[in-house]
Formats: sequence, C-alpha cells, structure tokens
Amino acid sequence: MTMFIKIYTKSGFSLVELMIVIAIIGILTSIAIPSYQNTINKAKILEATTLMHKVRLSINEYALFHHGTFTNATADTLNLTHVTDGTKYVKSIITHPIDTHTIDVLVTLNDNLGTLTYKGEYFLQNGRIKWQCHFDNNSPIANYAPKNCTASQA
Repeated sequence: MTMFIKIYTKSGFSLVELMIVIAIIGILTSIAIPSYQNTINKAKILEATTLMHKVRLSINEYALFHHGTFTNATADTLNLTHVTDGTKYVKSIITHPIDTHTIDVLVTLNDNLGTLTYKGEYFLQNGRIKWQCHFDNNSPIANYAPKNCTASQA
C-alpha cells in the first residue's frame, strides 16, 4: 500500500503582512501629500510672478511714452485686459496709480492664498521704474512668496 503524504504549502499573504504594507503606504502618503500641496502653491506663485512680468513690461512701455506719469494708467490704457481677468490660479490683477510717478499692482491669488503688491516708482533722473514687492505677513502666501518680496503688516 502506497501512502501519500499531503504537504500543505502556504499561499497568499497573512493578515499581518497586509497590515504592514498598508501602514507603510499610509506613512508615505502622509509625507507626500503636504509636499505635493507645497509644490502646487509654489506653482501658483510662479504663475502670478510670470503674469506680473507681462504687466511690468506694459507699465514700463506706458511710462516711456507718457514721460513717467501714471495718472491715467488703467488696464485698458496699459493694454492688459487679457491679463487682468485672472487665470486658473490668479484671481485678478489690479493696477492702481498712487500718484503721478507711482503705481501699485495688486496680484490676488485664488484659494485664499493672499495678495502680492508690486509698487512701481518712476525715477525721472534715469527714466527707470524701481519695483518693490510686498505681501501681508499673516497671509498663507508668506510661506511661498518670491525671494524679492518682503513682508508687511496689514
């Protein structure tokens, strides 16, 4: 008589192994999601500064043809209506002449990130505009603002 011995082999994963894999995935996700959100917010700021570059070029051109005066500078006269309506990440760009030789440009971001304020001051001596960037220190944009921007208390 021939005896057959049945050998049982283990197939599949045990519950402990599956729980370890799920724990590892959870840890990796908890690290990756905030990093991803930071990258998205930096991209939003980058889009705002890229749009601001177009606005600065238009304002520089306007200052050149109007001897450095900004009293009548609007989105229409600066030919910026296509930029000031906003984009996916930028809610609006508003130009606001402060006085004859100074103009403010407010770049407001979506998702309540905040506003970047660019102040352009025209200097008659050399015919150039000096730009300064500010943001509210208490807004979320403070974590992602460009290096040339300074915090201000609102």
